[in-house]
Amino acid sequence: MNKIINFGAMLTIAAGAMVFNSSCSSNDDLGKFETIKQQEFKKAFTAEFGNIASGHSWGFDAVEIPTLGQATTKAAAPNSNQWFDPNQNYKLVQPEFITPHEIEVVSQWFKDNQNPVSTTVTLTDFFVLQVYNETEPCSGSDVSPAGHMDWICVEENGQAVHISNLNTGTVAYTKENNTGSFPTNGIQYMQNSSTAKWGFNDSNGTGNTLKWDFVICAIEVDGKVGYYVGYDYSSQKPEAGLELGKDGYYNDRILKVVPAVHTTQKRIIAEDLGASNGSDFDYNDVVFDAFVYSGYNNATGRNEKRAVITLLAAGGTLPIYIGSGEDRFEVHEAFGVSTSTMVNTIAGKKNEYYPVQKNIFLAVDNYDNKYNVNEIPVEVQYGKGDSAFLHALKGVAPEKICVVPTFEWCDEYQNISSKYPLFKDYVGDPVVKWY
Repeated sequence: MNKIINFGAMLTIAAGAMVFNSSCSSNDDLGKFETIKQQEFKKAFTAEFGNIASGHSWGFDAVEIPTLGQATTKAAAPNSNQWFDPNQNYKLVQPEFITPHEIEVVSQWFKDNQNPVSTTVTLTDFFVLQVYNETEPCSGSDVSPAGHMDWICVEENGQAVHISNLNTGTVAYTKENNTGSFPTNGIQYMQNSSTAKWGFNDSNGTGNTLKWDFVICAIEVDGKVGYYVGYDYSSQKPEAGLELGKDGYYNDRILKVVPAVHTTQKRIIAEDLGASNGSDFDYNDVVFDAFVYSGYNNATGRNEKRAVITLLAAGGTLPIYIGSGEDRFEVHEAFGVSTSTMVNTIAGKKNEYYPVQKNIFLAVDNYDNKYNVNEIPVEVQYGKGDSAFLHALKGVAPEKICVVPTFEWCDEYQNISSKYPLFKDYVGDPVVKWY
């Protein structure tokens, strides 16, 4: 822990520890350990937006914690009949269907671009959606990729983990292919998994060879950027005189990767305390979603509270850390950029970087089935060892605000009240629906 600007390091370190495992009421008491930066921020906020309603909680409240699988398990969650059932624990939001136009655009893109450069996608809690499966035989043979790429997988800790529901003949995740109460065709939810490496099993070739010939590419369709996994099929069967080599076109099987969203998920928008005038109050210095769940950890023999943090934007140019202990991470580093780089906040470039997910430990589960995401530690470092935890204390200028996952954050240097004119009214009255 670096030293804090005000009142002495020991008091603020204690305050930071309280954020990690405290109740909401304890969190409010942290206001007595203010840094100079926080004092200046409060004055600037009040001057800009007026008096704050007493007891204003800035959208934060305790939400239900679903109980999922083992905390350390990395595997597909094949219970598709439970994913979108409000009476089940997953409480997932159904991703948008793949459209016929999307299939056309994406499959043609892979057909037109030989040996595309793969990009890195870092997700742990996501859906895999079937987009396209090549049914035409490979040149000079009667073998089709669709008929023999029958064990799609990802690599997790050196192990190949099968993605259920995406075997031979899988149809695209389209509306017409999913007419029941819950979609089951061409979709798979992956919990506490990995998007780093994708493979397939060739059932036609000798030895049912597992191959990792994939790319992940960002493709824009109708103004929306999606990330797609493309496979380049090959097969060798010497006894039958078959030798199908890779051709550099990754259009033989195409999947879409989509971050999972849960109905209990919350979005947090925050300031790094550098705001001193209207143009600075954009609340996009860090933007992330948090989904909190509980699970049993076989390794430790205990129940744990954990959070899936989905990083969306980082408009600040100071180091910002989320979490604590071994799971603590810096947001710019997670995006793979320097601290001086603004991520997804420049107008017209808010999809420049794909979301990044981290699965972090919060606390040993005390069987409380609710949790307030305000308690997830967010810390800003100012240099020379000075730092401060960001708070949303009741009735005090908010250093972070809780909104719904569909909230659209501000562009860089766009005052939050310019984008959302009712924000000033919300400051004085928390009942106001400001976005």
